[in-house]
Amino acid sequence: MDLNEDALAEFLLLNFVLGDHTFRKGEKVKRLLDIPKFEVYEDATVSDVENALRESIQRITNGKEKIGIFLSGGKDSRLLLALTNSLKINVTAVTISDGTGGVEDIVGSKVAKTLKIPHKLLRVPNAFSPDIISEIVDLTYGLISFSGILPTYLLKNELRDNFDIILSGNLMTEIMDMCERRWYESNEPIKVTRRKFFRGILLKKEYANMVENKFISIYKNKTLEEIILDTEIRNKRIRGVEALNGVGLKYELPVLDSDVMSAVYSLPFEQRINGRLVKSIMKKTYPELMKIRSTRSIFPLFSPWWIHEGFKRIRDNIDFIKNDFKLWAGKPRYNRTGMCDRGFHFKYTLGGYVKEAISELDLKLIDHDSIKQLLENHFSEQKDYSSDIAKLLTIKIWMEKNFP
Repeated sequence: MDLNEDALAEFLLLNFVLGDHTFRKGEKVKRLLDIPKFEVYEDATVSDVENALRESIQRITNGKEKIGIFLSGGKDSRLLLALTNSLKINVTAVTISDGTGGVEDIVGSKVAKTLKIPHKLLRVPNAFSPDIISEIVDLTYGLISFSGILPTYLLKNELRDNFDIILSGNLMTEIMDMCERRWYESNEPIKVTRRKFFRGILLKKEYANMVENKFISIYKNKTLEEIILDTEIRNKRIRGVEALNGVGLKYELPVLDSDVMSAVYSLPFEQRINGRLVKSIMKKTYPELMKIRSTRSIFPLFSPWWIHEGFKRIRDNIDFIKNDFKLWAGKPRYNRTGMCDRGFHFKYTLGGYVKEAISELDLKLIDHDSIKQLLENHFSEQKDYSSDIAKLLTIKIWMEKNFP
């Protein structure tokens, strides 16, 4: 069976493969989960979204005894935790930790204490190895980058032993607020989406153009919501959920519910951008959680989104200067969970493996000169190219297993 170069090019440009195709020509992968259908109706309110979320949580947790909720301390996870707690459901907040008392540990602890619920810190084991990467590539058929589910995968045994089900606020940002106003400044969804997905540094120009033309052909008559649901969520993020379910984790996303999505997409754009929807539910029902600092900054959550983002960028720049214009200077960045600072590990933990594996990747569609420059910049710590490195490693490992 031959390589599906179209699928490889889509993965390297978009970070996912369009549709259900695999890297083998003519082969398709069976999908276990799909996006619920939604409808748009008139006179929707923020309360409709809140009520739909509560009902989704009740349905998912019904009959379960040991319930955990991932708590990063961000707006989405703290709202999900608060809603679940308000339903008199016994839950434990779970924060994935690097064991250094980082910002997620601190903020998560304050959120759990405010809600008077148990809080469990799970330290990610030091097992970031090629063998672990290979296991994840097998689970995902290589169709998404391994790095997105790495911390949860490393904790799979402890999570299975302690909980019947794990709830996550994952995808709440993508579905409930879409993050940034600039997503709505254009009436042409394709142009808007290009800013998010199209990053062609790894591909030769003709292959990048091929993927772009295919993307435009498929989605030219779709709304922005339909494009994001089919690409970012179905073809990228849900694949990670499917992989985690494949190792026995009961991993559920309450926002991925037809009533929730219908209520959200019936609201005007102005109520859905820059975190306004999540914050408006929290402000009305759990105002005490708005007073706790954001994980992105030292300011309380009620501050506008741009303040948190601006503070984070200032802090990153100060760290860069302090480290003599190096990204890591021998240690993970303090404002990230150490295990998740992929750039650090790709240089210091797996540097030799990364260089050798990528130098051996021989595909006619990749731009070898650009990749060589990418590696030089990453290992000199001038720019973090961990996302691109993870994609290249995913392809390399998949090909070793399937096209030795």
